[in-house]
Amino acid sequence: MKPADVQKFHNDLRAAVIAQAPVEIADVPSTGYKRLTLDRIDQLEDEFQKALPSQSNDQDETDSNSWFSAVSSAQRFPKRYLAAMKVFVDTGSMPLVLDGLVVHRLAHSQVAQVLRRAFLYLGLLLAVAVCGLYVLGIRLVPQMDDLRADISNALGETAPERIDEMSGSMIFASIVAFGLLAMILWACFGGIGRLAVWLGGRHYIRCQISSTAMETIRWLTHAGVAEEEAVNLSCDLTGADSKARSELLRVVSASTSDRQMLTRVTYFQLAASTRLEYLRATLPATLTCSIGGVVVLIYCLSVFLPILSQLRALSQVGI
Repeated sequence: MKPADVQKFHNDLRAAVIAQAPVEIADVPSTGYKRLTLDRIDQLEDEFQKALPSQSNDQDETDSNSWFSAVSSAQRFPKRYLAAMKVFVDTGSMPLVLDGLVVHRLAHSQVAQVLRRAFLYLGLLLAVAVCGLYVLGIRLVPQMDDLRADISNALGETAPERIDEMSGSMIFASIVAFGLLAMILWACFGGIGRLAVWLGGRHYIRCQISSTAMETIRWLTHAGVAEEEAVNLSCDLTGADSKARSELLRVVSASTSDRQMLTRVTYFQLAASTRLEYLRATLPATLTCSIGGVVVLIYCLSVFLPILSQLRALSQVGI
């Protein structure tokens, strides 16, 4: 591997970061999601140059993998970074590498976008409910107590003690409302991607990653890379999980021509788009009906049952 290739690879990474591309090289998902920075690229390039063994320009092509084994043994680099470098060297295509480095974040963003509007509506609904509980507890209930006391004084009777069967329910409803509101705020400010994955977006993300990985495998096999190694490199590059890796191994072993591989790429793309449309059609409506219905029910019980309790207390005052 020539130093010029190393420099070109890192320069292309810098250009992608400057262009605000969501490039990630951290291993997925154990280390979370952390966007690549220019400082991190400089650090990786320096460490890679130090770990790279000396190699003459006229070295035989059969030894082209020696640098990869030497650098991998250093155990200082993320697997996605090493896979990206290897794919770049084997295929000479940096756009292919960048597709693999951004597909995980882009898939999460597309799934999160499905839920964002629904959660904004639910957050507004909960905010109105919390304001209603505040008005009920701070303004309405004390006024009804004063009214009951005035009626009792006018009649010369001792006012009966207020019936507080629903006070505990109001406290519970307030806690639930604030808890749901906190959950929605957490989802809207960073956690919505994880929630979307739990609610059915995992299959879409896997199909989208498999499509990109399958395209990478096509390029690698054209470059003369063995099928198993091509699958491992593409899965490391895209951050595919173990299920997607085993499925890709099965698909590649059953594909005997480039046309069949291209058909598999199209299949994964169609599966991903179909799943995304399904989530767009069902997930927001399901969340709105379920969580929104529960919020409305809790709010109605919290508002009207204490009022009925107050009216019952007033009915005990003789007129």
